[in-house]
Amino acid sequence: NITLSGIAENLENTSDGGYIIGTYGGTIHKTDKDFNIEGYVNVENSEILPQSFTLFQNYPNPFNPETNIKYYLGADSYVSLKIIDLNGKTIRQSYRGYKPAGYHTYKWSGMNQKDEIMPSGIYIYKVEVNGYLQIGKMVLMK
Repeated sequence: NITLSGIAENLENTSDGGYIIGTYGGTIHKTDKDFNIEGYVNVENSEILPQSFTLFQNYPNPFNPETNIKYYLGADSYVSLKIIDLNGKTIRQSYRGYKPAGYHTYKWSGMNQKDEIMPSGIYIYKVEVNGYLQIGKMVLMK
């Protein structure tokens, strides 16, 4: 293990005698055998895909008049997405059915199943994928 000015997270030899250096700053550098940097990649700009179902925090939160609920599916899956109030009552059944693998976003405009505007408050979004459940909390603020 070699540390370069305290910035290197890991260091690996390459087949050409150079090194690959991963930094705490979110970049990966390729050097020659004398540690002259030949190129780099900014890891923060690379998209790293989750391996399985992942539910993200809605945005914006708090929101008015609408918010986005984003989730990722690692494989084609049966999805159920509901908006629930703090009493456990389903406010809106937004989706039930199969979705392909990848990212999906549901935009909630703060309305119930009858398209009536809901009052300010805390709501729960519940996403069930193939029997696996994840929930998130959001605030509608008027």
